[in-house]
Amino acid sequence: MSDIHSFLESISPQQLFDDPYPIYERLRKDAPVAYLPQLHLYWVTRFDDVAEVVAMPDGWESASSQKPLRRTLGDPVITLIGGEVHDDLRAGVDRKLQPRPISRLIEESVRPIARGRAVELASRGEADLVSEYFEPVSVEALRHVMGLDAYVDAETLVRWFTMLARGASNVMHDPEIYAVSDQAAGEIEDLLLPVLDELSVAPDDSMLSHMLWANREGGAPRDKNHILSTVKIILLGGMQEPGHAAASSALGLFEADQWGLLREDPAKWIPNAVLEGLRWIAPIGTTGRQPSRDIEFRGVKIPQGQVVETVLASANRDERHFERPDIFDIERTEKTHHAFGGGQHFCAGHFFGRQVERIMYEELLTATKDISRKPGTPIPVTGWVFRAPRSIQVDLQPA
Repeated sequence: MSDIHSFLESISPQQLFDDPYPIYERLRKDAPVAYLPQLHLYWVTRFDDVAEVVAMPDGWESASSQKPLRRTLGDPVITLIGGEVHDDLRAGVDRKLQPRPISRLIEESVRPIARGRAVELASRGEADLVSEYFEPVSVEALRHVMGLDAYVDAETLVRWFTMLARGASNVMHDPEIYAVSDQAAGEIEDLLLPVLDELSVAPDDSMLSHMLWANREGGAPRDKNHILSTVKIILLGGMQEPGHAAASSALGLFEADQWGLLREDPAKWIPNAVLEGLRWIAPIGTTGRQPSRDIEFRGVKIPQGQVVETVLASANRDERHFERPDIFDIERTEKTHHAFGGGQHFCAGHFFGRQVERIMYEELLTATKDISRKPGTPIPVTGWVFRAPRSIQVDLQPA
């Protein structure tokens, strides 16, 4: 037992940033519910345990005290609260992210963007799939679905995402990192507060207007500051899940040599590649809960109010649930994963993210005859709160 205690005390944020998966494997084996003293929180790492906690059974509630995320985004953070406030804010988001409106928007607005970029890159013969395709198409999709086209360009959204992600991952509470995320938050507020003021008196059909007014007919709009924190969390998730999850799938397809399967039958294998990428490298690695009273969970005593992070990325590689969990395989039969969280905080944008990924792969395959890794170029993969390949240099043969 002292050995596992020493191991827990030795875990550093840098180790997690570089490659958390060996640490997750050890914890699933020897300490599936464990306190990490450096992070001042508990981790739950096995698939079934994560499923139980994210569903928030009796005795569990949202982790309202998850400090880096609250410090970065402001209050209330929709993913950290429960009850009527959560349900009210969620009502302002869900309807615009339903399959019918999202499918129409993606076909009309996102597919042409993906097609244009894919054709341009294919004709050039080389590309960084992350920075030149998956990220920009993903952020353009986010601009369209949120109705931000008239107010902000894609490059600014990418910059804001990067700055906010640093703050949300700042588990050591470095003031210099918070200064960076505060700058992004200030820019977002300066841009959107006047827009929200206008929509408060003259609603339209945009998502921002819907976030203010959904289910508020005849009453007052929601608090603008509540909308701002929700916009910031959507910016984080909307960038991370479609663009970065697609990049993880691309890396996995290279490692498993399965690009050929996608070309043989795109309709069958692209959805599998999307799901397997989300499982293999969960783009958002953890989500927080806390006990509403002193409890004992899987033999570990956890005090009331203590932050407990369910490690989605670890659950998705649990050897009790998946065969060869560290291997990317689009022919995998186990389809269930925890990348979108669960319970009342199940990701509102799950359909949006998967469809954006599908469109990006369809257009990339249509524009090319072959996609191959550029020789001698590494594919860096970093992060644990947010994890993804940072660059994938490829050679492209146009169709």
